[in-house]
Parts: sequence; structure tokens; C-alpha cells
Amino acid sequence: MTTSSYAPRFDIRVAGLTMAAELAEQVLSMTVETSLDLAGSFGFVLRNPDNALLDSPLLDPGKTVEIHLGYGNDLKPAFLGEIAAVEPSFPQSGPPTVQVSGYDKSYRMRRGQPEPTEYTFMNDSLVAARIAVENGLVPVVDPTPGVKEKIIQVESDMAFLKDRARRYHFDVYVEWDRMYFRFPRPQAATHVLEWGRNLSSFTPRVSASAAAGLQIVRGYNQELAQTVQGLALAADLGVDQLTERLGSSAADLLVGMARKGIRRHSLENPLDAKVLAQSLLAELLDGMYEGSGSCVGVPGLSAGQFIEIRGVGKRFSGTYRLRKVTHRIDEGGFMTDFSISQGGHSSLLGMLRKQIVEEPPPNRTEPFYGVVLGVVEDNHEVTAVPPKAPLGRVKVSFPGLSDRFTGGWAPCARPMAGKDMGFYWLPEPGDQVLVAFDQGDLGKPYVIGGLWNADQPPPATNTDGSNSTRVIKSRSGHTITFDDAKAGGEVVIRDGGRGSAITLNAADGSLTISAAGDLSLTAGGDVTLTAAGRTTTITAGSSVELAAAQGATKLVVSETDVNIT
Repeated sequence: MTTSSYAPRFDIRVAGLTMAAELAEQVLSMTVETSLDLAGSFGFVLRNPDNALLDSPLLDPGKTVEIHLGYGNDLKPAFLGEIAAVEPSFPQSGPPTVQVSGYDKSYRMRRGQPEPTEYTFMNDSLVAARIAVENGLVPVVDPTPGVKEKIIQVESDMAFLKDRARRYHFDVYVEWDRMYFRFPRPQAATHVLEWGRNLSSFTPRVSASAAAGLQIVRGYNQELAQTVQGLALAADLGVDQLTERLGSSAADLLVGMARKGIRRHSLENPLDAKVLAQSLLAELLDGMYEGSGSCVGVPGLSAGQFIEIRGVGKRFSGTYRLRKVTHRIDEGGFMTDFSISQGGHSSLLGMLRKQIVEEPPPNRTEPFYGVVLGVVEDNHEVTAVPPKAPLGRVKVSFPGLSDRFTGGWAPCARPMAGKDMGFYWLPEPGDQVLVAFDQGDLGKPYVIGGLWNADQPPPATNTDGSNSTRVIKSRSGHTITFDDAKAGGEVVIRDGGRGSAITLNAADGSLTISAAGDLSLTAGGDVTLTAAGRTTTITAGSSVELAAAQGATKLVVSETDVNIT
């Protein structure tokens, strides 16, 4: 340790101006914290003997703060943020003080829940860069594959980017005036800390309880009606270092463990599924090692960097990534506390906290809130074992969840349902449906609607954009068409066989009946044909017969000629 290590120094700049020497001398303590997971923060406590600081515009919330730390004349940039709070203290004994605290520039990205924002035909890298610029930050992003037709944001900027980044095993954090959205960079350790020399304390932990050697994710493409799966193997990610540290038996156990069924991500193609599987598996493997430690103040340390730990045995010596770094300067001197993870994305405890949300413990059923895509397997309730009362229910499978699981008999929501009345129209086996669950219970499904897809296209289209046609079409092709394209529109009832039709023309009020075969009109009472116009025409290709079963057959003609040949 050099002589200068015993003389730590700091430099505070508020709104671009260096704090005056006489004011800096009033600083009793200071902390600076950087983190890959939370907003970076700072805080310093000043003496306030005459209350002059309380009304000073220098400490107004929102003012930019720069902090530089080091020894002697060697000061390194440690923090850039803004003042968020000013807290005076007037103790019963001792001098009054003022504590000034604040956050880095990611703080504003974590606040609030904006209105839904839509990004069209962009990839995640472009979205991240746009959000960084909107927050006044310089984007540092890695490219992501593909272009998404639509990405919707409903949460804070940071929560949204964290969710998108997890799909690629990316980091998202702010350092100084830059926002990073990129894969963790393997790098040589910038500092070496050795137990018994400059490493004051170190408490590591290794665990394979949350890790796995195989990661499977599963989804369903609604448009193509196809199941989508992604698979990643630990062996493909390189576990040589873990094998060296843990031993071959532990590594073999790791590779034999599988983790399936991440259902909180929307997956529509195999590439996205594979990238997500690799990201989740890498996150688990990274979290096998974690720990915390402290050392004499090292001003150059910040979250995201790599350090080398020595002197703690073969299993725990090695290179680690800093997830959180806290610098403390007070009457005791300059100390640096840190927390680490193995390769660098997530700590084990952090992942376990996430899993509490994503994968509830085994003593509690996992709720399925929202909706799930399903496929109808059966609609014949009376053949069920045991038989079911015919109440218009269907049996549904969920290809996005499992190839083997089929849910219970699901009631079908309809526009109207009542005693011996309603809209009775059961979906067919193979139809794609949208399913919701009562209180999130997978055993209580409800079909809330049907969906078309590439294999089951709709019976009509809106290619001209007029949206003028409404169609009801049965399995055999029978249709009822409401056509508003023409003036007044028309209603057409047509069979799906030979094409017989009834057409009601709203424009001229006409009714046309077209029978491909015989046409029979049968009435239990009288039949009256009345034409308000001047002409009634009956035309036959061969003969016309008028017959009465009883009484005379009369043909009464008034004020006209009768020609009989």
C-alpha cells in the first residue's frame, strides 16, 4: 500500500461547479453506490453550524452532482447523478447536519408507468437506443437478431429494457452519461484482491440448487398454429471452469438437470425461443457463484467490472464480476464493499426471488392469469368418462404449455345464453380458441372466443379495406351474408351444396328466391299472392297447372284481354 493510500480525497461538483474548499471541509461522510440491478446512489453528510446550507440553491433537488474519488492528486470519476433529497438533522446534542442524497441518471427511467408505447418494425437494439436518447443518455448497445413487427411497452423504461434484455442475456445499466444494453464483455480483471493483503473480508457461496444443464422454453405461434420450442445445453455454453472448481461429479449432476416451462414470454419463432433458452440457462449458471467482500478503498471499482480474488482456495479463487460496489469515506477512512457473481448476470438469490414470481413453490398451485391459446380436442360431452350433461362445452388442449396435457370440459361463452334459448354454435375439433381460467385455475377453463390462423382462414376478407361484409358460415358451407357494399346493402342466405339462395335487397326492397332444384311452397292455411304492381308473371318451361282439391277452379280477370291457346 502506498503512502497516498492513507490520504483519501474526494471532489464534489454541483451543477458543474467544484464545491468550495471551506464547504468541502464540512463533509463528515460520503457513500457512492453503483449497481447492475438498481439505480446508483450517493449521499454525503455536512456540518450545518449556522443553517446557511438549508437555504442554499447549491443543494436544490435536481441539481447535477459529479463525484470523483481517489488518493492524493489521482482522482477518478466515480458518480454522475442528481440531488433527490435534502435532510437536515437537529439532534438534542451535537452540531446540526445536512444529508444530501441522490441517484444516477437511470433513476428517472425507473419512475412512473407511461401510457402504452408501440414500436413497429424495430429490433430490441433500436428500441433501447431510442429510449436512451429520449432520456438524455448516450446509447451503447449490441445488435439483436430479427425485426419485430410490433413491440409494446406498458411499464417504466428501465423495467421494459430489463425484460427485453433478459431474452438475450444482456445487461442494462447506466454508467455516467451512458446507457448500456449489451452482452457482458469478458475481460481481464482490472484489480487483484488477495486475502491477507488488500482483501479485508470475503464471504463467497456456491450452489447448484437453482441451476440446470438443460433449459427448455415453449410457446405457440397463433398465426401459424404451430408449437414453438427452444432448447439450450450447458455443455454448449462452456462449463470447463465450473468443472474445474466444482469437480466432475457436480458438473455431471448439473448437466443432468433440466429446467422447463418458462411461460411468461411470448414466443413466435424458433430463433427467439433458442435465444431465450440460452439466455435463461446462462443466467442460472452465472448465479451459481455469489458473494460479498470489502477492501481498503479502490476508487476505480464500479459495478460491471471484473476483479480477481486470490488466497481463498482453489474453489473460490478466480475472476468474478462486480454486481454492486459501495465506496465509503468517513472518520474510519476509505473502504469499498462489493458483491459479486460468477460470470456476471445474476446472483443466485436474485434469481430465486424472480422464480418466486415465475415459478411458485411446489406447495402452491401456479395461477394462469390472462388468456392462453388452445385447440379443441372434443365437443361430444355425452361420450366423456364419466358422461357429462350436454351444456355446450368442449375439451381443449394447450400446445403452448404441453403436448400431453388436455384441460377439463370448458364452457363456451356466447353472445346470449338462457333457458332453452341462446346462440348455440360449438367449435369443431381442431379449431383454435382463446381460453381464460377462473381465478387462474388451470382446471377451470372457459372458451371466450375462436381464432383464425394460416391453416384455418376466415370465410371472408377485408382486402379492400371497406369492411362491408359480415358472414356466418357453417362447416358444410351454408352462409348468411350481410353485404353493405352496395347502396342499401343486401342479406343473402345460401346453401353450401348446389347454391340455392334467398336474397333480400334493401335498396329496392326485392326478395329473390333461387332454387337449384325444385321449389315447394306449402301452407297449412290459405296462400295469398298479391302484387301491387301491374304485372304478375308465371313462366314455366313446359306447363302450368292450377288445381283445386274441392270446388271450382276460378280464373277471374278484370279489364284485360285473356288469350288461351
